[in-house]
Amino acid sequence: MAEQDKAVAEAAGRRATENPSLRHLIAVAALFCGGAIGRNLLVAYGPPWWQPAVRCDRPQLDLGTVPADRDVPFAFVLANAGGRPLTIHQVTAECGCTAMAQDLAGRQVPPGGEVAVQGRLHVGGVAETITKSLWVRTDDPRRPLVRLTITAAVRP
Repeated sequence: MAEQDKAVAEAAGRRATENPSLRHLIAVAALFCGGAIGRNLLVAYGPPWWQPAVRCDRPQLDLGTVPADRDVPFAFVLANAGGRPLTIHQVTAECGCTAMAQDLAGRQVPPGGEVAVQGRLHVGGVAETITKSLWVRTDDPRRPLVRLTITAAVRP
């Protein structure tokens, strides 16, 4: 049984030395607590299938060569690979040259669901390669902040 607990702990991305009996005790306590306290205990210490898990298969987007002084559309896809709904708290752009198509704050993504992070990047008139970042803050306890990167080569 100890080998099985080690395999489960490693698969969950936790240290194999973590006490599995303590995890079980916390899960039982969470069921008796109920409400927000119970949910917080399960999210923090429960098995990975109980937690929201943000996934982005392509966090870097290369727009290639784009003409100067243009608005270029972009889109990223975020997925919830966990077993609980994922809440997007905030999407922040690195600078004012990136405009989001919609406000995703408060959006919930069901388990197995996806959401598109869409917007427009305004490239200036200087011929250079630019890299801009978007930061997505979620309630994923293991990855609360996701960085999305956009790169473009601007030509005059």
